[in-house]
Amino acid sequence: MHRDFTSALFNRLVEVFPPDRAYTPEDIDEAPMPQPVRHFLEHAVRHRAEVESRQVLKLRSEWFAMDHPDVREAQRALASALAAHPRAPADDWPALLRHAVQLVVGYLASPVQTLVEFTFESHEEPLPVQTVYQRMAYFAPYGYLREVVRAYAGQRDVQEFERERFQKLLEHSDRQFTRDYKAGDWLRLLAPLYELSRRTPVYREIGAPVDLLIGFFGEKGLEGAVRRLQNAREEQRLVAVSESQLPELLAAPEPITGVQPAPEAEKPAAKPQPAGEAATAVKQSGVVKQSGAEEAKPIPLWQQFQRPASGARVEPIRSDAPTRRAVVATAPGAPPRGIPLWMRFRSTEEPNPTDTSLDVLERAVLGNLPAGQRDRYVTQLFSGSREEYERVLRSIGEAGSWVQASQIIGQEVFRKHQVDIYSEPAIRFTETIEARFKG
Repeated sequence: MHRDFTSALFNRLVEVFPPDRAYTPEDIDEAPMPQPVRHFLEHAVRHRAEVESRQVLKLRSEWFAMDHPDVREAQRALASALAAHPRAPADDWPALLRHAVQLVVGYLASPVQTLVEFTFESHEEPLPVQTVYQRMAYFAPYGYLREVVRAYAGQRDVQEFERERFQKLLEHSDRQFTRDYKAGDWLRLLAPLYELSRRTPVYREIGAPVDLLIGFFGEKGLEGAVRRLQNAREEQRLVAVSESQLPELLAAPEPITGVQPAPEAEKPAAKPQPAGEAATAVKQSGVVKQSGAEEAKPIPLWQQFQRPASGARVEPIRSDAPTRRAVVATAPGAPPRGIPLWMRFRSTEEPNPTDTSLDVLERAVLGNLPAGQRDRYVTQLFSGSREEYERVLRSIGEAGSWVQASQIIGQEVFRKHQVDIYSEPAIRFTETIEARFKG
C-alpha cells in the first residue's frame, strides 16, 4: 500500500511537473505540489547547489595567478551567485522528485524511523549536532521533534549525537508529546498526510491509506488504535480512512478475538462539568457531534480556517463568556501537565503579563524563543510589521481561553496576513500558544 500510494502520488506530480525543463525552488512553489514535498525539494535543490557552487573555489590553472586576491574574490563572488540561483536539471528531476515523495510519505507515516535513517544513513559513527539539525530540516511537519532535539542538545550542551541516542530521544519524545491526544488532535497532526491523499488519484476521495495509519499509530505504541485499524482493514476491506471516519475508528470497541486483549492504557477521564459550563465550552469550540454516546469532538484549529466539515459550525466568542484563566496545580518543580515535552526544557518562570516590555510579553505568550525566531515570525506571519506582532501578542495575552486565542490567531494573523496555515512558522506559532493555554 505504501508503494502504491507513493507511485500514484509521484505519477500525478510528474504529470504536472514534467522533466522537460529545469526547476527552480520558485517553480515548484505552487499547486498541486503538496507543501511537505515542496519543502523537501527546496532543501534538496538548495543544498545540492551549495555543494556544486563550492567546486568553483577549487578551480586551478597554471595559466592564471589563482592565489591573487582579485581572483580569489572573483571565485567567492561567483560561488555565492551560483548558490543563490539553484535549479534541478531536467535529467535529474524525475529521480529527485521520486526520492522526495518516497521520503516524505515515509516520514509522515513513520517519522522516527525515517528521521533516523535519513539523518544517519548507513553510518554508525556520531554526527555533529549541526549536521543533525540540517538533515532534520528537510521535513516540515511534526516540528515538535526538531524542537525537542534542539532543546535537549542545548540544555545538555550536546555536541554530537550517536544513532542510538538520537533514536531513543525521538521515540520517547514522540510518545510523550502525543500521549494525551484525542481525535481532533490526531486529525490536526495527520493533516499533512491527508493533504498528500487529496493530491493523489484514487485516494483523493477516500482518505489516507490504512496501512500508513497503522504504521503511524504503531510507531507511537498505540496498540489499541492499531488493532482497530487492522480489524477494519480485514473485516471491512478498508483500503483508506477518511478524516470523518478516523474518529469513529479510534473510538470503536476492541475487536473480539480468541484471547481478550489487555485494556489499552487510556487517558484519565475528564472531570465532569456543570451543564452550563459544558454547553458554553461546546458553543465556543465548534464541534462535530458524533453518533451514539460518543462525546462531541472539537474541530482542530486548522480545520476551522478551512471549509467547515459537514455538520460543523464555528460560532464567534460571546461577549459574556468567562474570561478567567485556568490554573493547573502541579507538584513543586514538576513540569505543568499538558505542556509539550520540548517546552519542558525551557525555563519555568512566568513573567508578569502586565509588563509593557515586548521581551516580557513575548515570554508570557510564546516562552523563550530561539535566536532570530521573533524576526521570522514578524516577517513570515505579520507581513514584516513588528507593531502588528506586538499588538496580536498583547491580544492573545489578554484572552481568557484557548478558544478565544485561536480565533485571534485565525482572524488577526492567518486571514489578515494571508498566511499558509500549514507552513512551519504558522504551525509552530499556534502549537506554542495552544500548549501554554492548555497547560
